[in-house]
Amino acid sequence: MKKLLGILVLGFLLSGNAHSNENNELYLKCIDNITTVNKGNFEKGINGYKYFFFKFKKKVDFTKDPNPFLGIEKWKVRDQKEIGKKRRKIRWFDKVSYWNDPNNKMIINKFKFTQEKIESDYVTMKHIVINKTSEPKKWEYTYDYLFKDIDGENSFIVVDYCQEMTKKELNKFAKKKIF
Repeated sequence: MKKLLGILVLGFLLSGNAHSNENNELYLKCIDNITTVNKGNFEKGINGYKYFFFKFKKKVDFTKDPNPFLGIEKWKVRDQKEIGKKRRKIRWFDKVSYWNDPNNKMIINKFKFTQEKIESDYVTMKHIVINKTSEPKKWEYTYDYLFKDIDGENSFIVVDYCQEMTKKELNKFAKKKIF
């Protein structure tokens, strides 16, 4: 009887740990499906994949809200042009914002990545917005891109979806170690 009770307690502890890890990390696979080409050499259709990793941490900021809320401790973005091909680290975002669900501050339901760089010889603007949908493990994904220099301009818009995955599922899909 003690062995059975021990097995049950151990099972509950392990399942609780697995669940807490799920809430602690989020992996997203997003398809760069170009839906609109405003200017430049890009073509409509799938132009690769973006992969996102978020590590969350419970935070408290009494100047903003007396209740604890979920915040981002760490994040990474990777880019892959084709399945099985080399992945690139993306470090060009100046600002990352997120919004908590107003009904449950321990849930993040929107991310926004921004880069705006204006130099004397070029302009780059990149905006990615990822919104949680009502469907499980599905996020809306939009990516606006603009690059302009003396040689011309490239501008496109991606509208598609991201899918939540485990780290193992994501690496298997990409046929490469992404994170």
